[in-house]
Parts: sequence; structure tokens; C-alpha cells
Amino acid sequence: MVLGLLLARAGVEVTVLEKHADFLRDFRGDTVHPSTLTLLDELGLGERFGKLPQSRLDTVSVPGPPALTIADFRKLKVAHPMSRWFRSGTCWTSWPRRAGPSPRSTCG
Repeated sequence: MVLGLLLARAGVEVTVLEKHADFLRDFRGDTVHPSTLTLLDELGLGERFGKLPQSRLDTVSVPGPPALTIADFRKLKVAHPMSRWFRSGTCWTSWPRRAGPSPRSTCG
């Protein structure tokens, strides 16, 4: 999708194909990590992505006495010290509309 966006912005005619008719399958969820959140900002999509329904992950822990923290994104010295989780269908279904209009891009 990102490659398609970049090519369309450069004036290349793009068609994005998906094997399934939609992205609304329960098992599909994605995490977006700090470096990817920064990349979305650089592409001009960070603010739009931030408006999609999602969960913020600050830490990853294993429960139990005592709980074990595996990752703590809050300690990172980056623009987005967190990971975000969202349902793929929510994001990818709306991605073409949210990426910005382009007469050279279609989804099928």
C-alpha cells in the first residue's frame, strides 16, 4: 500500500490488488511500531492514521507473580514511544480514501 501511495504521488498509474473481497476477517490485526509511526508522519499520514480506532501499547508484559515486563516503549527516545494495535479491516479499507486523492490510483 505504501509503495502504491508513493508511486501514485510520483505520477505512476497504480492498481492495488487484494486476494479477498474485504479486510474484515477477525484474525487480522496489525501492530504499528514506533519507527513505522514516524514513517507515517514523514509520509503525511500520521495525523490521519491517529484518528483511526486503535489501542495504544506502552508495555508488553507476561502476567504472573511476579509480572514480567518484556518491552517498555515509554523508555524509547523517539517521537512515538508506543506501539499501536488496530484491526486491519479498519485501516486498510479506508487507506485509499485517507491516503489522499490521486487520479492515478485504484484499488481492486
